[in-house]
Amino acid sequence: MRLSRRAHAVARARSHKAPAASTHARLRRSIDAIFTGNGESRVKVTWFYRPEEAVGGRKAFHGARELFRSDHTDVVGVASILGRCRVHGLRDFLALGSKPEEREFFARFVYHAAKQTFEPRKVPVFCLCDMPYNPDMAMLECSACGQWYHPECLLQARAARREALQAARASGRFTCHACAGAGANGS
Repeated sequence: MRLSRRAHAVARARSHKAPAASTHARLRRSIDAIFTGNGESRVKVTWFYRPEEAVGGRKAFHGARELFRSDHTDVVGVASILGRCRVHGLRDFLALGSKPEEREFFARFVYHAAKQTFEPRKVPVFCLCDMPYNPDMAMLECSACGQWYHPECLLQARAARREALQAARASGRFTCHACAGAGANGS
């Protein structure tokens, strides 16, 4: 295989559409180099995995459009690339607003496929449920302490928390149970 003149240029194309879980279910990412040889163009790609394809499977905090960037690279024929998608970091994905395009995804973890480990190993947790952020689930920020809560978790908690949620909806401001209690006690 002979390296073409463009081998050192990084092509910013993103790869093929998300395959069904039952098919060859990895998503290729950035095209790192273009090779030619035997009349066929080949590209070096980095693979992405869907959560259900990695060790541990899909968790409640994984977003519907979440992928894991991996350390797994491969050289494939250009003809095997079926289309284009974009994979953003979580912040950039959230900046797209509530209606990302069909082929827009995000990645916040790196999956080491051979070792079956993730980076980062720990992520911040929120709410009463102590779960990492899921962009598909609504959250309320306490205007007093800045903590974030899922409305569903608050509704499952004690009546005082339900009252706080109803007050938040009425006033447009939310105060968590801990802060509301502290204010009531004069703390």
